[in-house]
Amino acid sequence: MNRLSFTKEFLAAGIATLIGLPGILACALIAAAPLDASLLPLAMQSAVISAIGGTLIGSWLGGMRVHLSGPRISLSLLIAADLAHNVQTSPGTFLALVGAATALSGLFQVLMGAMRLGSLIRFLPFPVLAGFMSAVNVAVLWSQAPFVFSGLLPGFAARADLPQPMSIIALAVAIVVAVGSPRFLPRVPPLLLGWIIGSAAFYIAGAAFDGGWSYVNESLSRLSLTANALTIYGMDELLLTKQLIPHALALAILGSLESLMSAASVQKMSNQTLHANRELIGQGMTNILIGLAGGLPSAGTAQRSESAIQVGATTRATGGITGLMTLGVVTIGSKLLAVVPTAVICGGLVATALASLHQWGIDPLRRMLGEGLGPRRQRRLWGEIATIGLVMSVGLAFGPSAGVGFGVVCAMALFIMKSGQSVVRESVTLRRKRSTLQRSAFAREVLDARGDEAVFVELGGALFFGSADALVRAAAPRIVRRGVMIVSLEHVSDVDSSGAIALCDLARACRNAQCQFWLAGGAIIARDRSVMAAAGLFELVLPNQLIDTADHALERAENHLLEDAGSATRHVSLPLAKAGIFRDLEGADLEMVRGFMVARRLAQGEALFNKGDPVDGLYIIDEGQIGIRIEDANGVRRRIAAFTPGTMIGEIAFVEGGDRSAQAIAEEESVLWLLRREHLADIEAANPKVVHILFANIAREIAARLRNTTEVLRQR
Repeated sequence: MNRLSFTKEFLAAGIATLIGLPGILACALIAAAPLDASLLPLAMQSAVISAIGGTLIGSWLGGMRVHLSGPRISLSLLIAADLAHNVQTSPGTFLALVGAATALSGLFQVLMGAMRLGSLIRFLPFPVLAGFMSAVNVAVLWSQAPFVFSGLLPGFAARADLPQPMSIIALAVAIVVAVGSPRFLPRVPPLLLGWIIGSAAFYIAGAAFDGGWSYVNESLSRLSLTANALTIYGMDELLLTKQLIPHALALAILGSLESLMSAASVQKMSNQTLHANRELIGQGMTNILIGLAGGLPSAGTAQRSESAIQVGATTRATGGITGLMTLGVVTIGSKLLAVVPTAVICGGLVATALASLHQWGIDPLRRMLGEGLGPRRQRRLWGEIATIGLVMSVGLAFGPSAGVGFGVVCAMALFIMKSGQSVVRESVTLRRKRSTLQRSAFAREVLDARGDEAVFVELGGALFFGSADALVRAAAPRIVRRGVMIVSLEHVSDVDSSGAIALCDLARACRNAQCQFWLAGGAIIARDRSVMAAAGLFELVLPNQLIDTADHALERAENHLLEDAGSATRHVSLPLAKAGIFRDLEGADLEMVRGFMVARRLAQGEALFNKGDPVDGLYIIDEGQIGIRIEDANGVRRRIAAFTPGTMIGEIAFVEGGDRSAQAIAEEESVLWLLRREHLADIEAANPKVVHILFANIAREIAARLRNTTEVLRQR
């Protein structure tokens, strides 16, 4: 590792450490909430062990680089539910219970990974997950009531570490800052910012109310890393582990979900391959080792991992450095931690729960209820809302572990109900579905006449043993003899061996009908290539039948039909006078405009312009083909349109000015004519009528493209 790389890894680890500190304290506070406040230092120790072990060990055993682990609020809540049944817990029993629950959950995770259940856990239905997460967040808020109302309301005893009114002021400030700061400072960790400003408010209020006042958080000042579960977990506590088995299973399921969701976020940012089962085994082994040291359960953390990647972390060394930094901060800076008010920790926890409740409960329900849909979709919608409500109610009424168990039962029921449903999102011919390439009127007539010879089948969701048979039953009847079938996998989330076998069945059926079979979706094919190869798919589908995107597959099918009909598909030079922008211009006026234009040649793959480039003018294609690309929400560049000779490019920016809004790439060797904006004044000086005609033709072209887009949307 060179010096620059090490500097980036070191800086990334420092940021990850700072972001993780509020979470460590929050998890400790939750775990010790049902018990006496004197056990908070031990809860802190368990949380610190989880943070150190999750980064030092988990980053090396997990399935992805720069995927940091640590204690999670939802898992700590499950631990708190376990401890609530043992209110008279001694320090020894506390670490014994925590360590045993963590180690058992790790053992279950290893077993689930070995049984290759990672993909099934990863795709737990959203209503089940939303219901459980909503219950977790409500329970977190309820668990903090003794801290929020300490000494303020009857029934809530005053605490020495929550002096009033300073604590209520600091708590309110921490909540407001942590909830509101992402709008104004999106790159600054909101929990950390809430900590800093909330602590400042706490001490300013203390000085204002009592000039000689001082504060030390005794619970945090007594933090040490001396005791562990191995030294104090004796035979007397062995019987306690029997009650932990169902809770440990719930911890394993929830921890696996947390880790796989986090890993999916890391996958999008770093273009790594997510091996779900290896991730489970790695997290499980980490939790076994953490549990033996008395630590809280660990799971992947998306925020810390994403922050590290943004700084430049690329290797597993980031996790090791983060673990050592966390150990150093806690060991050396324990006295500094003692200045952090309990109220601020509580406020950050409340803010986190509120934000998560908004994400998992309020926003989904608002979107669901705001949809204007038909009766069939409405029935499904209310079923999803009912599932969320049921899972949430069970989690709140009978405890988080019961909520996880009920959620799994609901997931199995939904799986059985949906397993026979088709994954076919769309099945149409080329009469209704076209590529984004803008073709001539003659070519469009040919495609209208012969469009039924090519079928486009778009799949969505998971292609697995529950939906594979439905795919074959839905798609096989659409095969056209001596035609073309395109199967798009772009919206497929997962392909297992059964799904790959279903694709093989379709490929064989097409071969028997002398129909060409093309697979579109290069990213999905690359991701699940081993599964498809094991099923023998690539013995039936040749490399030239694997196409990167559905749009390119549609364009290729159009070319196939045009060539079969004897129509040329090579985009040769077109007389400039036939370009739409020069409609109604007479010879002398056309020659005058042409005198202001310059030619530009592009090699295949060369950019005409990029997004953000200043507008230099309007381009008219003389020869070749130009594709327009934008970047979607996942950072993937997609073609949204392509143009052939006689069409114009950049007309909106030409009229408005400013910068280019997309990228234009030559998909073939191309020749274009450029009309610069500054020459409009010269043309107007020579003949004002010409400028009016040019702008009228630009308006017609924009209107025609809008009508085209409207028609495509209407047909979908």
